[in-house]
Amino acid sequence: MRLRHWINTAPVDGAAHNLVMMCAVAIVSALLVSSTAIWLQPKYAAHLGAMRATSMASLIESIPALASLVMSSSADSLESRLIDLDTGCFVENVDVDAFDARQAENDPQQSRALTSDDGDTATLLKRRTYLQRVHLLYDNTALQMVILPVHGPGYQSTLHAWLVLAGDLDTIVALNVHEHGETPGIGSRVEDPLWQKLWTNKKLLDEQGNLSIGVTQNTATSPNEVDAITGATRTSLGVSNMVRFWTGPQGFGPFLDRQRRGDPC
Repeated sequence: MRLRHWINTAPVDGAAHNLVMMCAVAIVSALLVSSTAIWLQPKYAAHLGAMRATSMASLIESIPALASLVMSSSADSLESRLIDLDTGCFVENVDVDAFDARQAENDPQQSRALTSDDGDTATLLKRRTYLQRVHLLYDNTALQMVILPVHGPGYQSTLHAWLVLAGDLDTIVALNVHEHGETPGIGSRVEDPLWQKLWTNKKLLDEQGNLSIGVTQNTATSPNEVDAITGATRTSLGVSNMVRFWTGPQGFGPFLDRQRRGDPC
């Protein structure tokens, strides 16, 4: 009788009931999304790793000089090393295979904020890791090529690319933009082999040894200039800024300078 009396007399608050149900659904949904994200994270990381490995393999295959050196019996090895970007020295106490630059860039313990003191293009990246991976191709003991992973903001997305330098660490063998989200048919032409080929044999440094590589909206007239993509000036400048930053003093510059001088740490 008491239970029946309570059921018959307890007021029903529709708004409160709906609010409770909405909160319950939101909590359950959040738990499901979080659990799914945690469960998928290793698979996602593995997928990204496979994509990068495939991109590297495709890059090597697309550059005859690089492919022939890798496959040649006289080529000693293509090895990956970690370097300290500030000093340009090799780092020996960190597992190069376990290092994830994209995760490190978002970790305050493994990266630092960039400011205007780091140069005009530095603030576009916002953060930079303390360490970075480089890929070195040797023919016996002679350095033949260096493959640098570079990235930076384009017009609508972050650009990711491989920059391949010859053994003089000045001549560009290839620039391969392998990941972006630029406007289809316009900015997306950064992945056009014909435009990427314009970077081949260009020089990072001018005759005085200053970093001078970059795109021009006019016709290129020097070894340090590359024609911009018609109609995609901001994307082209993004590529230019990316290359200049990563080959400059806040990027791989200290490492490249040491190698050019024959002064490894």
